Amino acid sequence: MSDADKTILADDEVRKVYDQIFNRFGVSGLDERRRDQAYLRADRDEAVALITYLKELAGYRHLVFLTAVDRIEEGVFRLIYLLHSYEKKHDLGVMVDIPREASEMDSVHHLWPAAETYQREMREMYG
Repeated sequence: MSDADKTILADDEVRKVYDQIFNRFGVSGLDERRRDQAYLRADRDEAVALITYLKELAGYRHLVFLTAVDRIEEGVFRLIYLLHSYEKKHDLGVMVDIPREASEMDSVHHLWPAAETYQREMREMYG
């Protein structure tokens, strides 16, 4: 089933955001966990631009958390940025896979200074 074939649970305002980011950034893998929470996948090269767009233009102004999952069997680290929109009452998670051998990612601390703390902790945990 493609992303376009899925039944969207979110309200119209959030659907517009989905349409905009899918067309503009080529994200994939929309996974709505609840009406007020969804996750999607973004390419490493597009992730910071996507997250900037979500904060500055789509209203996802709060960084709830930034974490990483070591998917050893796949040879990647999965970064997960969970963003929240107070206006939409909606959480949107952006998942980005980066290779374990080249485990570098552009920072989002210019958007949220607190992101530096999350990034430092991930560096300490995963090297």
